[in-house]
Amino acid sequence: MILGLDLGQTVGWVLGDAVGPLRSGSFELKNTTDLGAWLRSSDPLFQALLPQCTAIAVEQPFMGKSYFPARKLIALLGHVYYHWNCIGRSASGIEEIPVSTGKLTLSGHGGADKDRMIAAAAERGYPDLSEHEADALGIWWCYVFGRRESIAKARARTSKGVIIKP
Repeated sequence: MILGLDLGQTVGWVLGDAVGPLRSGSFELKNTTDLGAWLRSSDPLFQALLPQCTAIAVEQPFMGKSYFPARKLIALLGHVYYHWNCIGRSASGIEEIPVSTGKLTLSGHGGADKDRMIAAAAERGYPDLSEHEADALGIWWCYVFGRRESIAKARARTSKGVIIKP
C-alpha cells in the first residue's frame, strides 16, 4: 500500500496500490502559530496511516517567498520521517515529489488549480475528492505510475526532430 500525502494546514492523503480500491481523506491540523502544537496535531493521522503502508510519496515543500509557510511545511515533512522511523521503517521508503510534478502528471499542467485537479482525479476514476486529496493523488500517481515528462523537456526533444505523440 502506497500513501500519497499533500502537506499543509489540511493534509490530503490517498492510500492504495496500483490495482484495487483507493482510500482517501483530508485531515485538518490545529490552526496555530505554535509549531510544536501544530506538528503534534498531525500525530493521530500519521499514527493511524503509516503502519498501513509500505512506502510514502509525499509533497516536497515549495520554499516560496515567505519563511513561515515554508518553515511549517519543512517541519511537517520532518515529522513524516520521524513517525516513519518510529515504526521501524527506513527513510528510503519515502519519496519526495514536488506538488507541481503531481499536478503536471495528473492534469497535464504543473500549475493546475484546485478545480482542474479535482476534475483530473474524476477523469481517472476518483470522483468526489477534495482539492487536498486530488493533490495527494497526483503525488501518489507519480510514485505508482511514474512522473510525466516536463513540457520543456518534451519540447526540447521535439525540436531535435523527434516526434512525440500524446
